[in-house]
Amino acid sequence: MAWLTLNAIVDIPGPVYALSHLMVVGSLLLCIVAAPLGLFLPRISAVTALVGIFFLALWPSVSFVASHFEHWFEFLGGFAFYWWPGILAAFILWRTHGEKWLAVRPRPRLAIRVPLAFLPVVIFAVFFDMRLVVALLFGLGPPE
Repeated sequence: MAWLTLNAIVDIPGPVYALSHLMVVGSLLLCIVAAPLGLFLPRISAVTALVGIFFLALWPSVSFVASHFEHWFEFLGGFAFYWWPGILAAFILWRTHGEKWLAVRPRPRLAIRVPLAFLPVVIFAVFFDMRLVVALLFGLGPPE
């Protein structure tokens, strides 16, 4: 999702450009923050995933409304990518409704969870230029 989002960003003035930045933030929240956090704090991870999915769904929703509801097939196809993580996050929140928000998951062992938690960050650093994405999000200009 992040690859598609980053490749779709062009210099378009107006709210579409801002929504593309929110889509990048949403994909980073979902892929880099919520996924590793799920190994430790499942309830907070699920809420983070739902916030990320909300940011991801803004652009398809606004473009669907702006097209006067003509592009319904693309709208539903785009949401197919966001439904599954949202359904999973809602199920985790429902299943753990009796637990405390900061209840730490005891399994798997910490020696397995820590390397797995760093895996999304390592994949992001390998496949993307992390400095360019941070510069894009914070308006710093291209790094030298």
